[in-house]
Amino acid sequence: MSRHFWQACDREAGFSFVELLVTIIIAGIAFAAMVPVFVQAQQVSSGEQMRNVALQLAQDKLEKVRGLDYDLITQANLQSSTFADGQFGTSVSWATGGGNTRTFTVVYQVDYIDADGNAGATAGEEAYKQVTITASWTGEPSPVKPAQLSTMVSQQYAGPMIVQFNVSPLVTEPTTGVQTIQSGPVVLDAYILPDDILSMNQSAAEVNRGYVQFSITSLDGSKVASGKITTPVSGEPAHYQFTWDNSAAADGVYIFQVVAVAGFGSRAQGLPVSIGFIYDNHRPPAPTGLTATAGDSVVRLQWVTGGDLDRYEVERSLDGVTFTKLADVPTEAFEDTAVTNGSTYFYRIRTIDAEGFGSVYTSVVSATPNPPADTEPPGIPAPLTATADADLPIVHLSWPASVDTGTPTSGLLGYTIERSANGSTGWVILQSGWEDLTFSDTTTTWSTQYWYRVKAIDVAGNASAYATAGPVTTTAIVYHNIVVRNSSSSHVYVWVQDIATSQWYTTAGVASANRPSGVRASKNGGTITWSNLPRASYNVYFLSQNGWNTNRIVKTQVVNLSSANGSATYP
Repeated sequence: MSRHFWQACDREAGFSFVELLVTIIIAGIAFAAMVPVFVQAQQVSSGEQMRNVALQLAQDKLEKVRGLDYDLITQANLQSSTFADGQFGTSVSWATGGGNTRTFTVVYQVDYIDADGNAGATAGEEAYKQVTITASWTGEPSPVKPAQLSTMVSQQYAGPMIVQFNVSPLVTEPTTGVQTIQSGPVVLDAYILPDDILSMNQSAAEVNRGYVQFSITSLDGSKVASGKITTPVSGEPAHYQFTWDNSAAADGVYIFQVVAVAGFGSRAQGLPVSIGFIYDNHRPPAPTGLTATAGDSVVRLQWVTGGDLDRYEVERSLDGVTFTKLADVPTEAFEDTAVTNGSTYFYRIRTIDAEGFGSVYTSVVSATPNPPADTEPPGIPAPLTATADADLPIVHLSWPASVDTGTPTSGLLGYTIERSANGSTGWVILQSGWEDLTFSDTTTTWSTQYWYRVKAIDVAGNASAYATAGPVTTTAIVYHNIVVRNSSSSHVYVWVQDIATSQWYTTAGVASANRPSGVRASKNGGTITWSNLPRASYNVYFLSQNGWNTNRIVKTQVVNLSSANGSATYP
């Protein structure tokens, strides 16, 4: 074949080498362009897988939140790694599959929602809480798409809680120690939790108010009595009370039950509380007519028989509240000699029958033992002497001690001292309850006549007759002078004041509460005389100027005029 034939065959059979090479290059460029697309698709798939893991984590924490007590759901608690045995916290290690784990960051947000669905309610006053949990990771795969879930948590109210339930009166049987009901009426007292008081008083309207339901049933299940109480008898904790008239009830076992029901629309009901007691009406009758008569170191009790009895049980108290058994006696009288005069004692008794059952107690009586009253007056404090002071207008009294002669003696309380201007009328009490045997009357005046009398008083209030003295005349007033001399080379100004009375005196001896002007004492031997001054001690002030100014006092001299004239000099 010719060369032209094979060339033609080549052209028809396929690509040339050059064409093939070009095709390979183009295909390579296209594949290179597709690689990032494949890588991105792989990354997106990994990111979604990780977000699904984060969603699982957020869901787990949300379920754990729902299992918490409502009050424990706070942002601070959930963020703590130690809260709830470490079930929460902001950094959580979580399985991602294939035996691998990853550390996730968990953010908790607790919003307080009001009744209208608005966020921002005050904690404790919210209608419910909204909890939002966000879980995310750091690093690959990226981009990071946090998983976020929210839930609403409301507080379920189980109704008011009875915190205390009492039935009274109860008596402990002496042989078995079993508490029984042996009298009536029977009082049922229930107390609800302070936090539940608001729910019991939502409305003043009876239909909307909460209540406490009391019920009493016999052992066979038949209802004996019940009461729906809406108003408590006292405040916090709320105290509700129901009284059962058991006067017609037969002996037997009775079940006492109480339950509190809230006052809002749902009528949330708390858990009922039940207790059972035996009603045994075999108690003997109580004694009557109990009296207590006090004597000297003794209290005598008497009463009337209680009927079916083995003995009487006497109890005593020092406060009328807490009683202690004192004695068992067979008769209707008892003397308590273990007492102290002046102290008050309280008593009650009951009958004890042959089976050991006791009656109710009598009413409480009291008595205060005391010695016989002192009715005799003490002795007269005589002789009474009254002596005028030689220098001052004072009268000095003295007398011997009185003796309290009562049987028994109550003891001497003191003396009453009285004074008169004429010895018959106008007696004035100077002292009452005076305990000393001497007394000085300093309220007298110069050259005046007085009469005195003194009587003794004992503790029982008995008074002796008076011991009298008088008349006694106070000493006559004597006047003296103060001569003031200025020997300095400067003029000074002088003031004179009675130390005891704070009275100021002029040079003429006129007293005044107001400070007069100073009197100048001339320099180099000038003298001034203050005349007609009563016997007393005086301050003589020297000032460097006429106007009174304590900063200008250059000397103060004390002059005593008790018996003679006095003098003061400057300097």
